[in-house]
Amino acid sequence: MSLLQALLNLLTAILEVLVAAGGIVLPWLPLIAWAVFWALAVNWERLAAVIRSGAVIGIAMIALVAVLVWGCVAPPIDGYHYFEFFGVRLPVSNFTGKLVYVTGLVVIMFAAGSAQLSGMFDGLVSFAGDDEPADDRGGDDHGHDEAHH
Repeated sequence: MSLLQALLNLLTAILEVLVAAGGIVLPWLPLIAWAVFWALAVNWERLAAVIRSGAVIGIAMIALVAVLVWGCVAPPIDGYHYFEFFGVRLPVSNFTGKLVYVTGLVVIMFAAGSAQLSGMFDGLVSFAGDDEPADDRGGDDHGHDEAHH
């Protein structure tokens, strides 16, 4: 009976550790999902070429609109966001706080892309058809151009 009681105590302790770990991880889950999405689900080789051709302005505009909409839809209760630096609590206005949050999300997005481009996730990420350029010539389904017929 003492062995059974010891196993039950062990399972109870493991369950308590998992619940405590879940309580720590659960609030951070959306941010973790954001980073994992940009690191593993986006082909940064193609996206980097698009960004270099001018899409960075579009990203900045989308971020600005996100700040404006989020600031209007969900203002803080007392009108201020509070950031702590070295024990000093700094109040900032609604839109400034939202700008800090959205900028942080964009930085995480680019950091995840940088990690993917560095080869950190080569064992986890494989995009099908990366070796072949997209064929936009409008050929038929058999791989022949219609000009040869």
